[in-house]
Amino acid sequence: LYHLDTTTLECDLIRGGQYPNSLSFLPADTFADGQEALVGYEHSSYVRIAPQTGEKQYIGGLHGGYQSSGDIVSVQGGGTFLTVRGSGCHDCLFEIAPRTGKRVHNWGPLEFGDVWGRAYWGGTAFAFTRTGEIHTVAFGTTTVTTALLQPASDHLSFWGAGSSTRVPVAPPR
Repeated sequence: LYHLDTTTLECDLIRGGQYPNSLSFLPADTFADGQEALVGYEHSSYVRIAPQTGEKQYIGGLHGGYQSSGDIVSVQGGGTFLTVRGSGCHDCLFEIAPRTGKRVHNWGPLEFGDVWGRAYWGGTAFAFTRTGEIHTVAFGTTTVTTALLQPASDHLSFWGAGSSTRVPVAPPR
C-alpha cells in the first residue's frame, strides 16, 4: 500500500504484503467514525484497510461459494457493487451491504467477463475489462442492461478503476 503525494507525485510505501484485488472507499456516513473507509475483498473476505498504516480488519464476507472476481465501487446514495465469480457464475454483479460486505442483491451475470475495474457516474456504472473493453451498466427494477462503449483492444488492459464516493447519482439533464 502506497501513499501518493499529489503535490510532488512522490510515492511512499505505507505497508507491504497482500491486499485485496478489489478496493473502494465507502462514503463517510457508512461507519460510526464518520470517515470514508477503504475496503476490499480478499477472495470472499471483506476487509477494512487503515489508509495510514495499511492494517486490515476483517468485517464480513460473501457466502455460497462466491468471491470477488475483479473490483468494487461504492457511491453515496448510489449503492455498492461488486463483480463476483463462483457457484456457476463468472462475473456476476452483486449489490453489497457496505457495512457488512454481505450480498444484498444478485443482479445476475454480465454479458462479458474479466471485469477488473468498476466506476460510477451520473446514474451509470462502468465496467472495465482485462481486454480493454469499456461497458456501461444501467440498473432497471430487477435487471441490468449493458452497452459496449469501447471494443477490446490489443493495446489496452484495465487492472482497476476508481471513482469518488461523492459523484452524481442521477444522469445530467
